[in-house]
Amino acid sequence: MHRAGVLARDAECLKKVSRPAQLIGHTDPRGTQEYNLALSERRAQSVRDHLGRLGVEGNQLSVLPRGSLDAKGTDEPSWAQDRRVDFAWK
Repeated sequence: MHRAGVLARDAECLKKVSRPAQLIGHTDPRGTQEYNLALSERRAQSVRDHLGRLGVEGNQLSVLPRGSLDAKGTDEPSWAQDRRVDFAWK
């Protein structure tokens, strides 16, 4: 399933449960700590904005930038897995 489809499915779930959730932004380890924290925040905010366009209330979602703190990749394929946004229920 492509990303837009996954986010549409996630939006439906979020609207049904009406529980607060946290969007946790991640990056690969390349770049400075400051750059990666800012990038992971923008990445998570982008997902929050998209979910908002799909009808999820903005006050239901908070953003937590993690930067590269949890990165495990050592090459391009594994770095691609580091670049993501995770959901966590609050």
